[in-house]
Amino acid sequence: MRHLLIPCLLVIVFHAAPSRAACTIPSSVLKAGSHELIGSCSYNVAIKITEPNTALNCNGATLDGEGKLGTGILVDSQGKDLSNISITNCKIQNYKNTGIGIGWAIPDYQKTNGQHPKSVNIESVHISGILGVGIYIDDHTSGVTIKDSSVKNVRGAGIYIEHDSEKSTIINSLFVENGWNEKGHPTQPAIAIDASENNTISGNKFFGNGLAGVALYRNCDEDWESGHSVKRVHGANKNLIINNTFKNEIVGIWVASRQSRDLRFMKCGRPPYKIDSNGAVFVEDEAIENTIANNKIESSKKAGIIVEMGPNEISGNNIKDSHTDDILTGSAIYSRATGNKAKAIKLPNNVAKIKSQE
Repeated sequence: MRHLLIPCLLVIVFHAAPSRAACTIPSSVLKAGSHELIGSCSYNVAIKITEPNTALNCNGATLDGEGKLGTGILVDSQGKDLSNISITNCKIQNYKNTGIGIGWAIPDYQKTNGQHPKSVNIESVHISGILGVGIYIDDHTSGVTIKDSSVKNVRGAGIYIEHDSEKSTIINSLFVENGWNEKGHPTQPAIAIDASENNTISGNKFFGNGLAGVALYRNCDEDWESGHSVKRVHGANKNLIINNTFKNEIVGIWVASRQSRDLRFMKCGRPPYKIDSNGAVFVEDEAIENTIANNKIESSKKAGIIVEMGPNEISGNNIKDSHTDDILTGSAIYSRATGNKAKAIKLPNNVAKIKSQE
């Protein structure tokens, strides 16, 4: 349904409860310029941003998918220039697929010679109750900043950073109980960095998320035979994860999180380094030249930090009250299968017990 957006000059009624008519957005597709919502309203709408230099200030209003709509806010380049986008002061809840999606909204294999979003600012945005991913940063997107925001109780990853994207910054934000499926099983991390480089995650707080607080890995080119996959040309490399707090995670930070994982059901395009007698398939991961520094990690169930390959630097982290281990290095499965051990993992100045898995 298409509507006309309420101009900011008309947003003046805050004292009385707004009428139902006032709590509708005249156009769900925003034009370039500044747009404001009524702060006391709840909008059942899916908003789309396709033009550069567009700013949406929700003024504290709620966007509610009511379990029926797919994506709360879609930033879609449509293969054209799309930059200088701002989304602020929004509450986004109960969408089926994604709270905020940023990318070129067509399948990966159809993307040729187009442009992808860049310079997207998300500030004071609070996302909850999404059945898919909280914030999805799609491939080749660059320069997304997420600040002073939160993602809670999302079934998929809180934030998913896709292949060949770069230079996302996530700061001073909160991630609580994301990545648990409908059966209560841990399936995704709070932040997934999948074959993306030069991202910064700093000053955030993580509590009770699924597979990990932050997981870094290179997708194995899943579903390759379908013809709908694309090759990942590099891993989750050159990322900076500093000054964060993690509590009650299974794993706080997991570097090369798919190195020892059975990927048989992902139908990988990259060759395995091992297939065991039960049919489990293991594919070499890639997450290198990352810096994991000065994080505080408490009460991890499996380990505060797992780093399964190098070179990576793990320094100055303070890890306490781990249920099992503080820092685990290397991969037993990989080293036994290939005869190669993890190299160049630097581990200075950590307050933690360090144990090799090799």
